[in-house]
Amino acid sequence: MQAVALFAYFIGFVLLLAGTATVFYHFHRFGVGGNHKFIISIFIVGSALLFLAGFLAFASVDWKAILEVGLPLAKSQLLP
Repeated sequence: MQAVALFAYFIGFVLLLAGTATVFYHFHRFGVGGNHKFIISIFIVGSALLFLAGFLAFASVDWKAILEVGLPLAKSQLLP
């Protein structure tokens, strides 16, 4: 299970980097105002920090406790 989650995080990170690189390329190629390289650096740092915050938040959740409470509750509400 941990290997699957780690692989999913890796795929998410690669997709994030691809999207960031695309935005980086377009800002650099076409320019936005006079300080486009400063805007690019803020975007990249912010993008990496948001991914890290999401990764740490998801990793710190006790999923076993949530499933122990959530699954019986969901089963009792789905079946009359």
